[in-house]
Amino acid sequence: MPTARAGRSLTASRSRVLNALGLLMAAAGRLADANARLEENWHLARAERDVATARNIAAGPAMNSLDQGQLAPALHWSEQAMADDERLDVDPSTRLTAWTNRTAVLAISGDLGGAVALADRVAALCAQGTARAIPAALRRMHWLECELGRRDLARKGLQALLERPGLLAIDRLAIEATLLHAGGPPHSADLLDRIAGLDDFPMRARLLVLARPGCDAKAILPLLSATAATARDCGAMGLWLDLQLARLAALRDAGRSAEAAQSALALWARLDQGLVGMGLFDRRASAVVMALLDSHASLAGTVRLRISAWRDRAASTLPEPWRENYRARSPSMLGDSPSARGPRLAP
Repeated sequence: MPTARAGRSLTASRSRVLNALGLLMAAAGRLADANARLEENWHLARAERDVATARNIAAGPAMNSLDQGQLAPALHWSEQAMADDERLDVDPSTRLTAWTNRTAVLAISGDLGGAVALADRVAALCAQGTARAIPAALRRMHWLECELGRRDLARKGLQALLERPGLLAIDRLAIEATLLHAGGPPHSADLLDRIAGLDDFPMRARLLVLARPGCDAKAILPLLSATAATARDCGAMGLWLDLQLARLAALRDAGRSAEAAQSALALWARLDQGLVGMGLFDRRASAVVMALLDSHASLAGTVRLRISAWRDRAASTLPEPWRENYRARSPSMLGDSPSARGPRLAP
């Protein structure tokens, strides 16, 4: 018995160390190293037949895989994070994280219907008020509304979130950035400085991308370029893609159309190869089209056909009225025209 207890204690200690290393490496942008530690910990939990712990660990590799631009492992790990969900007595906060991550992965994969169905469950769980990180989960559901064409609902929900008492600083910052993404008004002049000061590299990259539509192009371009270079060096190619697409739009806004077209050519090659990030294919490819229209009209037409085919497949998974709404009002239908954007932060 003492030997067995000592073995369990050693396993528990090893698990804590692996989990801590994985989280620290992920925050530093070392995503491949983070996943190696977390996957080792997941196998350790499975060997101990600890299904609850294993599913908790799986949430980390799911989002890290997206940040690396890899959809297949993101789908795998987000599914593992929901394993035995109905059978296990899962902590509400753990369940909320798993459901929220899975919602995003399903949307990015094109299963918009699956994402909407799970988003309803996320909203119901948030309404119970027993989980932590409710503002973060609701913010990501409002992001989904925006991607589905209901920017009005997204803005209303995000404005309401900003009025919640006791918001953490990181939640407030993320909500403000997401509100700019949805075409809402800026809430603070120092938003870019606050984002640039974040120690969590993946979060810093994601919020820069979200805030871009509401920022002065000349002010945000250096931040996007520097952060994209760091993402590339870390192997965070999903984050790199997101940042480069945001940079592409900022180049167009700054009147640097020739540079934007050259960047679009390189980015389309990556999108065509299946690289993903935190965004739907149709919206991301539309940014490429906008940059190629004048200089590469034939390729822009080809990309438009790909967008239309993806959008039709994704729409077919949606229930009504979401299906027709998405077809008519998705961001890829509206483009990045000034009327589709909100007010901007002063330079």
